[in-house]
Amino acid sequence: MIEPRASQGGRIPLACAAVALLVALIPVLTHIHEAGGRASVLVHMAADEPLATVARADDPDFAFVNLEAHYDGVYFYAMAVDPWATGQAHQLIDNPAARYSHPMFGWLGGLLSFGSPSRVPTALLLLALLGAAASAWAGALLARTLGGSGWWGLAVAFNPGVIYSVTALTSEPLGTAVMLLTFYLWLNKRYTAGAACLAALVLIKDPFILVAAGLFIWEAWRYMTTKDEISKRNMVLLVPAFIVFGLWYVYVRSRFGLFPFEAGEGLLGFPLSGWLTSLKEASVAAVGPFYESQIGAVSGPLLIAFGGVMIASVFPSLRWRNALAPAFILLALLTLCLGPAGVYFPKDLIRSFAFPLALAPFIWLSAATRDDA
Repeated sequence: MIEPRASQGGRIPLACAAVALLVALIPVLTHIHEAGGRASVLVHMAADEPLATVARADDPDFAFVNLEAHYDGVYFYAMAVDPWATGQAHQLIDNPAARYSHPMFGWLGGLLSFGSPSRVPTALLLLALLGAAASAWAGALLARTLGGSGWWGLAVAFNPGVIYSVTALTSEPLGTAVMLLTFYLWLNKRYTAGAACLAALVLIKDPFILVAAGLFIWEAWRYMTTKDEISKRNMVLLVPAFIVFGLWYVYVRSRFGLFPFEAGEGLLGFPLSGWLTSLKEASVAAVGPFYESQIGAVSGPLLIAFGGVMIASVFPSLRWRNALAPAFILLALLTLCLGPAGVYFPKDLIRSFAFPLALAPFIWLSAATRDDA
């Protein structure tokens, strides 16, 4: 086990943040330019879907897309304008119990819009861009804490799941930023601040409850092996994250009549079964009609590349050097259980792997750092 090196501020983390912001901005500006400068195109809402009536009433100039281009930004828009599922928007989206299981990104978008639904797309975009920049910044600080160069933050800046999610107004950039910041705070023994970040993190995306579980496992193991009272206190500090997660699930159950996991869409299955099914479907699609072949031709190689990096990164995490290890292992196990809905289409695949791939460089950095670093 290594002790984290004290991290210092400086220009490198800011440089990494600037690179991440630029990288995320390029495709965003292209999308917005094609839509006449309207950020609402990034929501990916179709003109003939139910929620469009709300969007059109709030913003007559809303930029709609083809129904086949519909994507998850629609759900965060709904959560921004109907944060507690007490209004109209939650009634106009599919599978609302599952969508509302991770409301924090939408909530923050609603707050940043200052109560004006027409500003929600811009607010979500600003949050996503801030998340991308903060991810690289936090990654640079985390790398320094682990004894490496701050330039490791660029590994996060070029995370394809983060970059794509900015263009789709989904929560991966913000989630990656808060996750890496949580680990940075925890490794630098700023446990109370880290626990506060974690309590927010579990509402950004459901899988982050595994980060809370990983940190709890780490502190429990430390207490069992060293009888360190600080680890015992830290386990108590982690409890609110589980309470927040559980209470919100109960609230969702009270609003929709079922828990989010009961409203799933077959996203999870037996380990690797979804991967194998996706590889088979990709091989069939690759020799099909033009658009299907474009997806099939790239889906399989992407899954092998991303999955290979993740599986390879499990082995150095088994050295159990710091609190990143159990959290990464749990996130990796989750991705192994993803069904075709999470790994077949490239856009979903890179989002599904965004979090473990953001952690993977720091797993390798931890393994490469000498005990006396």
